[in-house]
Amino acid sequence: MRLECLGMRLGLRRLGPLCDRLADLNRKMEHSGAAAASRYSLDSEFHRILAGTHDNGSLQKELDRLRRVVRGHDGAWERGLADVRGSCAAHAAIVEAIRAEDAVSAERTLARHWEEGTEIVCEWLKRREGESK
Repeated sequence: MRLECLGMRLGLRRLGPLCDRLADLNRKMEHSGAAAASRYSLDSEFHRILAGTHDNGSLQKELDRLRRVVRGHDGAWERGLADVRGSCAAHAAIVEAIRAEDAVSAERTLARHWEEGTEIVCEWLKRREGESK
């Protein structure tokens, strides 16, 4: 979601000290045999931190609203993350770009991560719709 990229960009200077926390969430998500809901929660927390260090209240309200809407439709809560390794690899690349203070790479990687995730959700919704007919 491009708004998450904007949130990350606006708060990038404050993310440096949070890189260890982001990396820890990512490790837990990747290495745990956690249930789908647990992995979903870890992923959600990662993204909330990533896009939540800015000072733009209007942007934060919109991000929160969109997350609530998406949660009701994307299926990740019930099916789990479709590509845990891919998501974790993208998260790790984002964290490393933030550590290196490479805003362009961090934003590009986050945008690609969202695009790939959106494609997965669209395919899942198509399959689910076909099964219900």
